[in-house]
Amino acid sequence: MSVFRKAAHAFAKLRRDPGKNPPCLCKEELHSRWKQNAKLIAAAACLLIAADAVSSSGGGDVRILQEKGRIYLVRPASGEETGHITLRAAAGRGESLCTRDLDISLLPQQSGEKVNGAETDPSGSEIKSSREETAASAKERILSELSRVGDSFNDDTSSRRVLLPGQLEGGETIRWSVRRSNHLLTILLLALSLTALSFHQRFSPLKKEAERRRESVLRDLPEFVNQLVLLLGAGMVLTAAFEQTVKENRKSGRKSYFYANLENIRNSLQTTNASFVDEFRRFAKTAGVSELIRVSNIISDNISKGAALTEKLRTESDMLWNRRKTLCEERGRLSETKMTLPLSIFLCVLIVITVAPALIEL
Repeated sequence: MSVFRKAAHAFAKLRRDPGKNPPCLCKEELHSRWKQNAKLIAAAACLLIAADAVSSSGGGDVRILQEKGRIYLVRPASGEETGHITLRAAAGRGESLCTRDLDISLLPQQSGEKVNGAETDPSGSEIKSSREETAASAKERILSELSRVGDSFNDDTSSRRVLLPGQLEGGETIRWSVRRSNHLLTILLLALSLTALSFHQRFSPLKKEAERRRESVLRDLPEFVNQLVLLLGAGMVLTAAFEQTVKENRKSGRKSYFYANLENIRNSLQTTNASFVDEFRRFAKTAGVSELIRVSNIISDNISKGAALTEKLRTESDMLWNRRKTLCEERGRLSETKMTLPLSIFLCVLIVITVAPALIEL
C-alpha cells in the first residue's frame, strides 16, 4: 500500500509543481525559436544583398563607351525601349566641390528627328546654359548647371552616341561616374540589430509569465490571508481553514495562478496526506514572491501557536492590503501616463477641426 501512496505522491508533485514551465515556455524551446528566427533573418539579409547587387550591377540599361578620353552614352536603337541610367557628376574644387546624381533617360534613336526643335552639337560640346545668374555663390551655380546637364541629351535623337560634357560653362571640369546603389552596410546593420534584439527578447515570454504569476499572488494573497484570519478566529484549525478557503473560491468559479496552486496543495493533502506547511512553503519558494514567502514563514514558525498565529496573520493581512492599494495607485498613474499621447493626438485633431473652417474662409 505504501508503494501506491508514494507513486500517488510523486504524481501529485509533478502536477502541482508550478516552477516547471509549460513546454512552450521552457528556455530550451525559446532558445531554439531564437535560432530559427536568426536563420530567417540571415536568409532575408542574403536575399536583400543579392537583390541590391543585381539592381546596382550595371548602373542602368544604357551602355557607356570611352574613346580618346571622352565618355559617350550609347542611345537605344530604333524600336527599343527608352534607356535609363543614373550617373554621378562632380565638379568644382575645395569648398565649391559639388556632387549631384542625375537620372538620365535616353530616347531610342530616330533618323534625323529633333525633339523640341533645338539644335545640339553632335560632338557633345559644352552645355549651352544661360549665364543670367545673379550674385549666386560658385557652389549654387555649379549645382544649377549640373542639374541642367541631361536636359539636352534628347534634343537630337539622330545620333547613336551622346557625349557627356567634360566642362561646365564656368570652366569647371566634370568627373563622371556610375552611381551604384550599395546598401550592403545598411542591410548588415539592420540584420545584426534584429538578431541582437531577438536574442535579448528571447526569454520575454518567461518574464511575462513570471510577472503574471507575481501579479496573481499579490492580488489574491491579501484576501486569502484575511479569510484565514476570520476562520482561525472562529475556532477552526489551520488545515480546515485552508480547505474551506479553497472550497469557497472553487464555488465562486474564479480561476488564477495563485488559487490553482492552492487547489493542487489541497489535492495533495487529501491524496498523499502531506504536510500543509511543507507544501505551502514549497509553493512560496517556487513562486518567488517575498510577501508569500513571509506568510509561509509566519505559518511555519507559529503553527503550534493558535492565538499568536492569528494575530500575526492579521498584522500581515493589513500590510498586504496596503501593498495592494499602493500597487493599484501605481498602475493608475502608469495608465494616466500611457493616455498622454492619445489625448495629445486627440487635442491636435480637435484644434485642426476647429481652425480648419476659418482657414478655408481666408
